[in-house]
This record gives sequence, structure tokens and C-alpha cells, in this order.
Amino acid sequence: MKIAISADWHLRGSDLRQVRSQLQELVQKSGGCGMLIVVGDIFDRPSIGDQHQSTGAVAEVAIEAVAAFACAPTRRVILLPGQHDYSGVGAKDALHVFDGMERVSIVREPERLKWGDLTLAIVPWMWRGGAVDPAILTRPCDLFLAHLRVEGAIMGQITYEARPGDWSLSRAALEAIPAEHVALGDFHRRQDLTDGIGGYVGALRQLDFGEEGNPQGFEIVDTKTWEVEWVELGQCPYHRTVEVDTGDSIPIRGANERLRVRYLSPPNLDEVRDLEAEGVRVEQVVAKEERIRRAEIPPGVMRDKRELIRLWASTQNPALSEERVETMVAVWEEAHR
Repeated sequence: MKIAISADWHLRGSDLRQVRSQLQELVQKSGGCGMLIVVGDIFDRPSIGDQHQSTGAVAEVAIEAVAAFACAPTRRVILLPGQHDYSGVGAKDALHVFDGMERVSIVREPERLKWGDLTLAIVPWMWRGGAVDPAILTRPCDLFLAHLRVEGAIMGQITYEARPGDWSLSRAALEAIPAEHVALGDFHRRQDLTDGIGGYVGALRQLDFGEEGNPQGFEIVDTKTWEVEWVELGQCPYHRTVEVDTGDSIPIRGANERLRVRYLSPPNLDEVRDLEAEGVRVEQVVAKEERIRRAEIPPGVMRDKRELIRLWASTQNPALSEERVETMVAVWEEAHR
């Protein structure tokens, strides 16, 4: 059987028309698959609607896509909530709009599911603390599906380091999971984390210029051979940034491209107006000026922490009141009795 796996739709009102077309293409190109899995962040916010479109309008696009895939009795859809689908601990998640749909399962707790001969280990995003049942992570499975953060993975433009309270997994723990294929949601850049077994699926589309270069689409996994095919989708705009000096020629914007032009020198205002009229985002890169305020340190101050506090206070702008400075000195003295 072939399975279509997608992630991070982030449906929102501002670009709903393009995303509807993107999802229609996904359904059309996954026609030979028996299952569709979306590993979290179907919506961009738990309220679903925003200032651009109503909750009903945004939800309709998601429901339409899920129903179109699940139209045949031999098909099934599995959805995991991500953190963008939750409004907090104990609150109803945005995926309640799919409750009751035929052949659609929403997995809200870590669990193992059977589908024919396949075993799926599933871990949705969890706000509360505590560990996942070890059996979810240590018993063999065909597919490991999760919406979480993995140490060492690329998050935007940085390498992610786990912080207290994050719903995360170490790279070593992920690599130790006995699965034929791993598919994760949350980080939007498609990336393998397990030496060929899988990792972050990659998002349905690029949300903004911070995601330029990311592929847009979904993957198809063949459960007989465990070969993975990436399917690129082209209905949502791609983002591209170019840097130019005043007088340089401006690259031609593609038919389905959002272009950002960054000027490294003061731009011609007429040219800026023309570009903005064509829908190009224009920015000027302003050179940063580093300002350092130095203080003369009288002899002996470094050995007297009270005087060091007073010296530090004298360099602050706006100035600290004498009363506040003496309070700080008193706190230090109390702590070092």
C-alpha cells in the first residue's frame, strides 16, 4: 500500500484561495494512496478563523480536502494535532471540526494503531509534562508519526536546542526507534534525521520569506519497499530574496513567486514605487552602528562589590535613583552575610 504523508498545512485566511488549490493538487496526486496522514498543525491558530476569513471559511477548506481523499471505503485519513491546533491544556483543539467524519481518525494521545498489516506508533503534540509510554518508542513499528521537536534538527535558520517545557525528543532517542519509516511535523524544512529512515516531512507550502528554499508538497511511502517519493506542489507561491545596489537590474519575478528586493544602498524612490506597485516587497539594509559606552574604573573598585554596583548604576540611562541603588546594595549584603 502507498501512504501519503503531509505536515504543517497552517491554514489561515490571508492566502486561503491558493492553499485550497494546493490541497486539491495534493488529493489529485495522492490518488493511488490508501491512507493520508497529516502530522500536525493543520490550522495556523486554534480559533481557525482570523481577521481575513471566518472560522467556517477556513475550516471548510480543510474539511473539503480531507473528505475528498476519504471518499472511498478503502481509504482512511489520520490526523495529529500540533501546537498550533491547541489553545491550551484542557481546551478543545481545532481538529474537532473533523470529529464524526467517516474514515477519519484524530489521534490526540500517544498510541499504537493497527491498519491491516501495518503498525503505527503515533505521538501528537502534548503541552503537559511527562514521558511517552516507553512501549510507543521501543516496540517495533512500521511507521513512527509525531509532532514534536528534535534536538539537533534545523528549526528555521538555527539548530534547535531543547528548552525546559518543550515537547521534544533527543536525536539519539529518535534514531533508536525501531521503525521502517519516521515522519515528523513541526519544523517546516524537510530533513532526514535517521540516516535514510526519515525525519521532518516538510510543510505543505512556504509561509513567508523565512522559509524560502523549502520544498512545498508531501511524501508518498510505499509500505512494500519502504521507498519514499517526494511530490512537489506548485499552487502556492514560492518566496525569493535578492540583494542589489542602486542602479542594479532587478531580477524578473516568476509567475508564482513572491519577490523581496533588499537594497544595500539608498534606493531610487521612483524605482521603489514601481516595484511595490508590482507586488514586490522592498527593504533597505541599514548598516548597524555599534555604540559602546565605556566607564573609567577607579582603583580598588573591582574588589569592593558595593562600589562596583554603584559604578554600574552610574552608567545606566535613564539614571537609577539613589534609593534604588542603595536597595540593590542592601540586597547584595543580605545575600552575602
